[in-house]
Amino acid sequence: MTLFYVAFSAIPSDKANGIQVMRMCEAFAGFVDDVQLLCRKGRLPTGDIFEYYGVRKCFEIQAIHVPAMRIINRLRFAHVVASKLREQQSPVTVYLREQFMAGIACRMHPMKHRVILEVHAPPTNRFWHWWFRRMVRSGNLSHLVTISEALASEYQRLFPELSREKVIVAHDGASAAAGVMTDEKPGATSGNGRRVTLGYVGSLRPGKGMEIIQELAPQLPQFDFHIVGGDEESVRYWQGKARQDNVIFHGLVSPPRAQQYIRTFDIVLAPYQPVVLVGDDNVDIGRWMSPLKIFEYMSHGKPIIASDLPVLREVLKDGHNALLADPGDASDWKEKAVRLVADPELRREIGYAARMDFRGKYTWEKRAELILKRVNASASATEIN
Repeated sequence: MTLFYVAFSAIPSDKANGIQVMRMCEAFAGFVDDVQLLCRKGRLPTGDIFEYYGVRKCFEIQAIHVPAMRIINRLRFAHVVASKLREQQSPVTVYLREQFMAGIACRMHPMKHRVILEVHAPPTNRFWHWWFRRMVRSGNLSHLVTISEALASEYQRLFPELSREKVIVAHDGASAAAGVMTDEKPGATSGNGRRVTLGYVGSLRPGKGMEIIQELAPQLPQFDFHIVGGDEESVRYWQGKARQDNVIFHGLVSPPRAQQYIRTFDIVLAPYQPVVLVGDDNVDIGRWMSPLKIFEYMSHGKPIIASDLPVLREVLKDGHNALLADPGDASDWKEKAVRLVADPELRREIGYAARMDFRGKYTWEKRAELILKRVNASASATEIN
């Protein structure tokens, strides 16, 4: 079986979607003979793409160079991908994170290639709403993969003609090896001696949580807050707003390096706000998201404090594998942090439960296996009928 993973993501890049794309290709390669990634050529300086992401060289990468101009770059990407698919002499599985190309694939090879589309938000305007409906009505969309139950429900509401059997809910994940302790030393994370460290890893864009950390740090001067991630502009912005000595910014680091930092943190934070803006178009994913950092934290068995949002409660259970706090109330976050620091047994219990839940449900391998099992089961049922 050959699987083409098609993503408009730039590889390599500093975006979380690059991590998901590379990790899912690695995971699919454990179940599929031939995995080929078709993506945009990234611009982030790096020696080896696989080494940068900490991923095994078990699949091929075809990085497509496209113009910097919007619309034209998407058309160029679609043209190259369509040409690759036309070259295939026998049917292949086409797994896409790109709805424009998915629509073309559904129309280009009726009943030849198996088309699977993964989505992270509902259609953002009338055009994409119309475009997706065309895919469904074509009959050639094998399955829709959503990253949360909330997103699956929204697609069912918007598109009643979409069969529920074609919808697969697959939360994001993390590497099973990410939380394994090694002899690697990430270096000291605190400039004030050995103090309690609260860590955050990820983007510094609006809604990701720096708003709460900025308020929380002055209330807990006895703790250190370590911020890993963010582009130079975002880091400068938040350094100007969070001037406390106990807030340390580490900037953008490679994915493996970020895992090393997580290992050193005593408590990890996921202070998402109800509105989370991503992408060049500032799309709000607050109601549908499945944040990578949640699963990376879980893989390390770290005690998590996260925002009490409905979509996060699909994975995190208050008092079981995390403590959930009001996303807009810094005093609630303070209470949860102080409680965890004062109770080592609670930290161990929550961290252990998080790690066990991760191992049982949320590795990339389990995600790939879930998707392929559902897709293959549907194919077998169709052949029997």
